[in-house]
Amino acid sequence: MALAFMFLHNILPGLIAWYMPIAIAFGLIVYTRGSHEYKISAMLEPVLDREKYGAVYWITDLAAMVAIVGGLATSLGFIGNQLSTIMGTVYGIGSETVTLALFGIIGLVFIGDVWLGLRNGIRNMARATVGFIVVLFAMLLVLGPTMFMINLGIDAVGVWLNNIVRMALYTGPVSEGTWAQEWTSFWWAWWAAWGIFTGSFVARVSKGRTIRETFIVLGIAPTFFLVIQHSILAGWALAPGNKEPISAALTSGGIPAALAEAITITPLASVLGILFVLVLSGYLLTSLDSAVFMLSSINIGDEEPNARNRAWWGLVLAFLGVMTLELPGARALESFSAVLALPFTIFFLVICYSTYVAAREYYQDVFGTDRDALFTEYTEESTQRSEADSVVGSDD
Repeated sequence: MALAFMFLHNILPGLIAWYMPIAIAFGLIVYTRGSHEYKISAMLEPVLDREKYGAVYWITDLAAMVAIVGGLATSLGFIGNQLSTIMGTVYGIGSETVTLALFGIIGLVFIGDVWLGLRNGIRNMARATVGFIVVLFAMLLVLGPTMFMINLGIDAVGVWLNNIVRMALYTGPVSEGTWAQEWTSFWWAWWAAWGIFTGSFVARVSKGRTIRETFIVLGIAPTFFLVIQHSILAGWALAPGNKEPISAALTSGGIPAALAEAITITPLASVLGILFVLVLSGYLLTSLDSAVFMLSSINIGDEEPNARNRAWWGLVLAFLGVMTLELPGARALESFSAVLALPFTIFFLVICYSTYVAAREYYQDVFGTDRDALFTEYTEESTQRSEADSVVGSDD
């Protein structure tokens, strides 16, 4: 059941319910339909006049930037804690110094990515991260209880697919715990914030693809790989002999301590620790790269933001990430995603309708009429041809 909920939280709504509609809407409206502004608010153009509702456009872009910053600050703080805990537990190195040093190294690599640009920088970093992930999970599959991982994954997929509606609507109204609020609601807010810039970034790098290709690349393929990834992690953590010490570490030190404990009780812990550091750092860098790219684009309204603007946004986000580690009061930044989840859910519904309007307009522009009229014309022509053929046949 725990793994089935992980599939729910990370595949639906994330990839398909949040990323996909925003990616398609942004691509269809900004690229196919054409927009004067390369911003998140451009997705409102088919339904709202920019000159008349300029304030709505400005508020939308501002809220999108705040949501992106809040979501990234949460990620930077969490990954920073995770990295420092792994270094301290697995290698016995002082956590605070190492954390700041790692952020410094990551910052230098990020500056290099910004300088190299979208194709040579961000794309190559993403490829390297995927390579580290493949090596890490192949190693876990071999070292861990392989058959347990496979059996658990198959079982959880069945539970997930068979109960997906019930799980998505679970709120636990008569239970004394707050699990649904702290997990399902949190992930809903998380995807609301991340869907904005990830969906638009996917549209940017998928320019020229069809909607069908985008759906396969963004929805179907990642679903397959995420099922494998989470099955391996879950089997590793829940396997007999591993679950008890990992659960104890989770209770005492939270998720970072639980992962560090899982590494230490696994053979070749020192190698695994390095791989996890590389994967987490790569994930942080690729997220930072794509978020900064879209923040800069939203800020200046340019499809190709300059390196200086992107570098400044990167420094701001890195500073906020360090603040979430060092200043307890700064953790209020992490509430930005949850606070803005509801308004962006409404925005999500609006852009779904806006996408329909843009698609309908495009269809009319291509065929010179609407679909119903085109179908009526086609039917009449077919009828006339059939009648003509009947006349010719009778004459023969």
